[in-house]
Amino acid sequence: KEAKAFSLPSKSSRGSPPISRNLPKKTLKNIGLKTYSDDEHGNYTCMTERLTMLHVHKAGGSSLHEAFNHISKDARSSTALVRHKFFTPSQRPVLEIKGPNKNENKPNVASHYEDFLYNFTLESLTHATKYPEESYEPQQHVIFAVVRDPVDRFISSIGQALGAKGSTGNQIGKKLRQVCVDGASTPGEALKCIAKYVQKHGFWIELHFTPQVIDISFTTLFTDVPIAIFSFRNLSTVLDYFGAGGVQLRNGKAENYRSSPVLRNMTASDYDKETLKIVCEIYEMDVIMQRSLGMEVERCDPFIPK
Repeated sequence: KEAKAFSLPSKSSRGSPPISRNLPKKTLKNIGLKTYSDDEHGNYTCMTERLTMLHVHKAGGSSLHEAFNHISKDARSSTALVRHKFFTPSQRPVLEIKGPNKNENKPNVASHYEDFLYNFTLESLTHATKYPEESYEPQQHVIFAVVRDPVDRFISSIGQALGAKGSTGNQIGKKLRQVCVDGASTPGEALKCIAKYVQKHGFWIELHFTPQVIDISFTTLFTDVPIAIFSFRNLSTVLDYFGAGGVQLRNGKAENYRSSPVLRNMTASDYDKETLKIVCEIYEMDVIMQRSLGMEVERCDPFIPK
């Protein structure tokens, strides 16, 4: 995979390109969220670059979704929001895609919905590009993602997987609450139990436990495409670039967001050495990826040799 770590500008340099390092000198200068004015439309905003966000779970993805919505919902905005239907096993095995006359199937489009989604995604990925030097070609887009320190992310993943808002119907969450949370006297005790459970049964038991490397690779169908990767530590700067710096859609400390006080009070300070070692080893691939991008994961250094 070809991946680069970039830094967004601070608020004091909002006028400069959003990704100022490692760009060719000829790269488009007029990129970003811009405000324009003319006699016909008055003042309006426009995102002058074509971006695709990969939603890495528990790494600010919901807030980034809201930031994109923030732009597209502006009545004066000429920015288009497109939700790509990335490949997923479909509950609707067959969907006929009709042509304009609605009587004949549109040629060259798979009748199986999941095949259609797969092919659509694969085609979209062929247009993924680094920042173009002069202008975007039709359908070209720059893919970016945000990743998080796996030690902190595991805490957030636990809160989500065990019945937080959006995952209340999660069956494995109920099981984990019974085994590890209901009888726990402290958040640290529950954290250790859940870490051992995931270690034993595998991160495949729940979507939010999936390593970020797999999250990104699966979404891009394991193709070799350029992806700009930012650190979760800079999420507020990324959001600010979209004009939504104050957005925080998920808050694990909010009342009634997580399913029990033990989970609401769980923080990274509840790790002991044994639990930290387990989690670092589960997410070794994420530690290696983030180190390769210049993002240190210091708490895993004693357990994952450099």
